[in-house]
Amino acid sequence: MELKAIETLILPVLEKHKCELVELRWTQESSMKILQCAVMFDDGTMDLDTCSLISSEISPILDESPLKDMTYYLEVCSPGAERELKDDVDITRSVLKEVKILFKHPIEKSLEWTGTLISYKDGQGSIQVQIKSRKKVLKFDKDNIAKIRLAVKI
Repeated sequence: MELKAIETLILPVLEKHKCELVELRWTQESSMKILQCAVMFDDGTMDLDTCSLISSEISPILDESPLKDMTYYLEVCSPGAERELKDDVDITRSVLKEVKILFKHPIEKSLEWTGTLISYKDGQGSIQVQIKSRKKVLKFDKDNIAKIRLAVKI
């Protein structure tokens, strides 16, 4: 069964709980096949109780689908503290949060910066970074982003 078809089956449950699907994928650990479903609320958070509730509601739906003939484990989880930001909505929602950006072309002689995402709109953004003992705001274009993810500040 294709992931898109699985997504169609589980989306009503996610919508009911005001969650969005961040990632749906098959993984393998030794001989165990796992259907991993990463979900979050609109504000980017997720809690264990909601993951458990969603799992208990989508499991019977999948048991009635073509997946019923497969042996697999269902894992409903949060996308993680350092998850990749996949689109403009995700990036915009992360304004004022700590991010790590890998650029295609250097900005201030570096391909990688970690700092606070100050703004992002219409493919244009700025990130406040620490360079030695001073803070600096760097501007960037979406086209120059190779990868952007949330970063945990230590």
